Amino acid sequence: MGQLRNNRQAFMLITAMLASSGLLLYMSVGLMRSATELRAATAYGERERTFHTAEAGIDSAVLEVRNRLSAFGQFPPQDPPSSDALNGFSLSEINPPTFSGATLAKPPYQVVYEGAPPPPQPITTGSFAGMTASRRLVRITSESTSTSSGAKIRLVYINQIDLIPVFQFAMFDQGDLFLQPGPPMTINGSIYSNGTINITPVTSLTINGRLTASGEILHNGSNTGSVHIKDLNGNDQSMRNLDGTWVQSTDANWDTVSLDRWGNHTVTSPPPTVTARAPQLKLPLPETVSRPIEIIKLGAASDTQEVMEAKLYYKADLRIVDQVAVDHNGAHPALLPGTVTSAVFYDAREGSDMCVTQIDLGQLGASGAVPANGVLYVGDTAPAGSCKHSVRLVNGSEVPSGSLMPGLTVVTQHPLYVKGDYNTVHKKPAALIADGLTILSDNWDDAKGHAVTSARTASNANVNAAVMAGKIGGASNNSDHVIRFLEDWTGRTFTFTGSEIRAWTSEEASSALACCGNTGAYSPPTRVWSFDASFLSGSTALPPWSPSFYTITSLGWYEEPVH
Repeated sequence: MGQLRNNRQAFMLITAMLASSGLLLYMSVGLMRSATELRAATAYGERERTFHTAEAGIDSAVLEVRNRLSAFGQFPPQDPPSSDALNGFSLSEINPPTFSGATLAKPPYQVVYEGAPPPPQPITTGSFAGMTASRRLVRITSESTSTSSGAKIRLVYINQIDLIPVFQFAMFDQGDLFLQPGPPMTINGSIYSNGTINITPVTSLTINGRLTASGEILHNGSNTGSVHIKDLNGNDQSMRNLDGTWVQSTDANWDTVSLDRWGNHTVTSPPPTVTARAPQLKLPLPETVSRPIEIIKLGAASDTQEVMEAKLYYKADLRIVDQVAVDHNGAHPALLPGTVTSAVFYDAREGSDMCVTQIDLGQLGASGAVPANGVLYVGDTAPAGSCKHSVRLVNGSEVPSGSLMPGLTVVTQHPLYVKGDYNTVHKKPAALIADGLTILSDNWDDAKGHAVTSARTASNANVNAAVMAGKIGGASNNSDHVIRFLEDWTGRTFTFTGSEIRAWTSEEASSALACCGNTGAYSPPTRVWSFDASFLSGSTALPPWSPSFYTITSLGWYEEPVH
């Protein structure tokens, strides 16, 4: 009996020892497994932090590319530089964002263009259909390193950047656009407004192109002239309904009616040719430059690097300031007599004498002093007084051309006058960028500035140029008043082929509309207004230093192995 009890106790002891050993083994395995899982979780957490740090680097790089495009309207330079790089901003100069647990490489970003620059690409869909864009595929690389393990992650994003030249619009307005011509008017080309488009012609208006507004498209006013806009098939469609009312974007059935009249319901088709509430487009300006008119201002000692990048004054290879010519090397080119002269005449619209710096473009070309990059800046620094500073171009039927870029862009912060035909002989890319623009016919006589309008009889005139100039509020805000007149154009024709960009409000040529007859400053011409379709064929057909809008489209990303 005692022996049996002892055996039982021994068995229970052995069982307890085995159970304890099993428990210890289980606990050991559990601890080892927990440690493994902890290490895996820690490694996973490190990878997540490192990955998100690289991802944040990509986001930061894309933002900097957007800032570059917004500020200067050109492709950022390739980084590291190559023969394909442009001068200016480099992403290598950007300080990378900082994060806990991972760091970005320094330099943090690498921007590499995929392949050589292709020719301008046609845009087939969206609000810019029918235009062309300078298109580049850009590879942006961001590499981050874990601060604890040293593991690296490299992410690569592919983006498509399209630069759309401003001068590919027949008309563009930074704000509200009023299409209210008196005589019949036809506009060939696309029209875009960052505000509302108001359409009320006196007689007739025909638009052969896309009509797009960030705000509304309205027919406001008492004028009842006909309005026709081409649909996607190239057929004229009236803005007036059969019951005499007008189609407007404020109508409850606008989406349906605009599609039926100017587009169609097919999902894969472009939008209708008449589109309201589209995105706003901004001219390329640094954040520190809030007013677009600053791009035409004279240079100043206080200008920062960003402001200098924005101003066309600093882009000009030839500056004529206070009637003294200086080239990009700081030298004074030898100009033939009569190239730069002065004159004074009375502008009945401004109600002021205009002190003119007159540039004879024929003599400028003969002097061999044409700016190499095609940009000419003209201005005066002295206080204006009672006689307003202004610039006048004469003898410009054949525009001289620079050696580096074809054509000529003339810029001034003052009112600009063009006398006679402009760029009609051996036509070249040309732009007129000014506070305000007035066309004088070959019949203009400075001595008759104070005479009644009927004594200032105009002759026909023809201008081929892109125009970027100021507008005035009120009745003078009409699209057909951006290009101004001072003569009696009754029975005469003004033919304009180019692009009209209303980018700012005039600060010097700021007097309101003064039409018509002997009680006003002028009588209007018959206007033949056309978009210059050659501007769609690429950068060499555009005026020198043409600004561009931009779009960025993400095409995807991938993780690249780090060896």
